[in-house]
Amino acid sequence: MPNKTIYVSDADISIFDRAQELAGGNLSATIVQALKRFIDLNESIRSQPTEIVVKVGKNTYTQKRFMGQLLAKGVYTPANEASREVIEVYQTAKGKFALYIRNVPD
Repeated sequence: MPNKTIYVSDADISIFDRAQELAGGNLSATIVQALKRFIDLNESIRSQPTEIVVKVGKNTYTQKRFMGQLLAKGVYTPANEASREVIEVYQTAKGKFALYIRNVPD
């Protein structure tokens, strides 16, 4: 069976130790499972990008277009504010990330 060596920084040793503990000692199978999920996620994002259109500006808007996928969306409402922020995170077709934040009336 072939061997692969993974170099882990001192700061990340505790993560590997905890993963091995949760995996019942079989860290290799856990790493393979994590890598499969990583591959599936990235291949699905890159193989099926959609056109994203966002408005940019305060009074006069322009549209920005790019190919990508929405990864996460959240809403933040500051205390004593009459508006809220909508936050969206996209991954572009080239694998980069785009953060879009807009204020909307509450």
